[in-house]
Amino acid sequence: MVGKAIVAVPNAPKEGKMDTNRTTAPHKLVPLDPAVAIDGLHPLPDPEGAVVQGGARSFYRSADGQIDVGVWQGSAGRVAIAAYPSDELWHIVSGKVYFVSETGEAQSFGAGDCFVLPKGYSGTAEFSDNFRKVYAMSPALGTV
Repeated sequence: MVGKAIVAVPNAPKEGKMDTNRTTAPHKLVPLDPAVAIDGLHPLPDPEGAVVQGGARSFYRSADGQIDVGVWQGSAGRVAIAAYPSDELWHIVSGKVYFVSETGEAQSFGAGDCFVLPKGYSGTAEFSDNFRKVYAMSPALGTV
């Protein structure tokens, strides 16, 4: 059974819609639904030229844009990661991911697992079909 996570945010947007113009008070809790529909999947190129379709829904971005929290889903496939630009907490909701670092270290994670992908990580990630994660990253992509 998949539950909801709660993120404390200032002037939280209703129904999980991101509002980057909120003020710092009062503080409200915002439900983060791991099963939320993800619109607008887009291609992520993989090392062999195939395509992983992926997309995200952000539930919270800090006022300074440095922290982003949301849900990401993707199709099966492999993507290259070159010097990942953020520290990112992953909590896998469904599916599996298999990492091989540029030094050859292999690690795999599945539904229920939680880990940090550190800033600067390089290697590959291979996703199973129906992969979905809840993430928290800093700095948020687009701010680096």
